[in-house]
Amino acid sequence: MGPVDRAALTDSIFNQIIASPNQYDLTYNDFWINRFNKSSLRLTKRGFVLLSKTLSLEYYSTVFRDDKNSPMDLLNSIVLLRLDRTMTCPYYIEEGYRLNLFGEKEQMWLALAGNDIVKFLDSWS
Repeated sequence: MGPVDRAALTDSIFNQIIASPNQYDLTYNDFWINRFNKSSLRLTKRGFVLLSKTLSLEYYSTVFRDDKNSPMDLLNSIVLLRLDRTMTCPYYIEEGYRLNLFGEKEQMWLALAGNDIVKFLDSWS
């Protein structure tokens, strides 16, 4: 699972939806959560909407729950850093506990890990 060229991925996406080159910088900066780590594929809400609604790309959604079946917060620093470092497809964290993946292979591995985010990250990295 090699690194994804985020710049090439972004260029490919925006070539499909943006006609004016003046919009590129603004949209690129708003597309990814981590603008400093060029390998991070975590999307902003706007990026998620562009992929899911504008381009109608298929995504897979998983809600993480704790032992009491309550929504489990994914927004802790360890999980976020590990997601940032290991994901090979664009993803969006919604409401803190729903992970939307744009990769079928990643979703399959997550399901094989029993939808346990830590086990998934251990097996994926």
